[in-house]
Order: sequence, then C-alpha cells, then structure tokens
Amino acid sequence: MNREKYKWQLAEGIKARLSDSSYGRQRAIFDSGQLLLVLHEPPKHDEKERIVTVFLRESDGGWSHNGQKKGENMLRRLLESYRKKLDEFEALYDNAKTADGLFAVIEDLNPSVRAIKNLDMAMQSARESVVDDKFLLEMRDEASDVFRNYELLSEETRLALDYRIAKNAEAQISESRKMGKAQHKLNLMAAITFPMMALSSLFGMNLLSGLESIKGGLFWVVMTFGLICGVSALRWILKDKKNEG
Repeated sequence: MNREKYKWQLAEGIKARLSDSSYGRQRAIFDSGQLLLVLHEPPKHDEKERIVTVFLRESDGGWSHNGQKKGENMLRRLLESYRKKLDEFEALYDNAKTADGLFAVIEDLNPSVRAIKNLDMAMQSARESVVDDKFLLEMRDEASDVFRNYELLSEETRLALDYRIAKNAEAQISESRKMGKAQHKLNLMAAITFPMMALSSLFGMNLLSGLESIKGGLFWVVMTFGLICGVSALRWILKDKKNEG
C-alpha cells in the first residue's frame, strides 16, 4: 500500500523520515521550519487499521490538513471527535450493571486510550519543536485534558470491575461457609441415626412394646411427632444461614 501524497511541499528532512508505504505511528516531525503532525482518528469498534490524518504547519504559521488549507479547524474537529467518543464511553459505563458490561466497556475503551495517549505525546513533541505558536499551545493543552479524562474513565471502570469481582467472590465464600455448616449438621444427624437404622435393618426388629393393641389414632400422633421433629431439625440447620443473612 502506497502512502497518500498531498499537494504540499515537504522539507527534505521530513521526507526522509517517511516511508513510501504509510505515515506510520502518531508523531511530530520538524525540519527547516516545517512541522508535520501525523495523527489518528478515534478508533472504531473492532477496527484494526487506523485512519491517518495529517497536518502541516508552515514556517509562516499557516496550517494545512491533508493538503488543504485551514488546517486549524480540522485539528480542533479531531480533538472534538475524541471528546464525543469519550461521552459515548461514559454513557456505556453508566449503563453497565454487570461485570460483563464493565469488561465490554474496558475492551472498547482501551484502543481509544492508547490512541489519545499517543496523540497527546505527538502534540507535546510538536509544542517542544515550535515554542512560539499559541494555537499549538492551545491544542496541546486540549489534547492533554482529553487524555486525562480518558485515563480517569479507564481507571474508574477498572476499579468498578475489580469491586464487582471481589464482591461476587466474597458472596461465594460466604455461601460456601453456610453450606459447609449445614452439611456439618446433617452429618451429625446422620451419625446419630445411622447406627439405629443399620441395626434395625440388620435384625429386622419388631419388638413388642404394648402399643400394638392401641387403635389407629396413635399412628397420627406418631406422625405428628415425627413432623415436629423434622421441622425442628430443619430450623436448626437453617438457623446460621438466617442469622448471617
């Protein structure tokens, strides 16, 4: 792929630092009074190739963009596009209610953070090359402000994701402890009842107690008593869960 060439005359020192295939990374190139700014448009979702936008400042202070005059307006518009993109990310962050939602925000936000960081570095390098341009100073400060806001949002999103992950892990640990206590109580009940059930099964016990001749009403008394015992055991098992909840 050949690098697109625009209708402007570049200093030989600038030409020497450009390849024929592309403009390369975001950077500022200064030579013989000319300043070439190679910047990128805000990345789009799942976009691998970056859209390059090129600005040239002549030695007389005039700006061009992609070979056209009035480059100042296009540089302002480029930084404004990063601000609008930031507003979109902030809206996504506000609507992210789950860990998956926060991770999706971070995944989309990272390329833009890298892009605005490199843009900010390029603008700082340009400012150091041309120290007496107030417009360049203004744009450098604007780029730094946008980059700082991107960094703050990225950090806030990561902290929110870490908090949700830690909170979910804490809830899982607490639930595991409750289940462990309940299992321990069930094991105690099994330890008490298992020997009696094993002996009864082994010997087929049917001992005479004198209650065999009593009418059927006793059956319901025994059933009620067993039900009460079962409910009491259930409440005992669930007591720790209710207290901790």
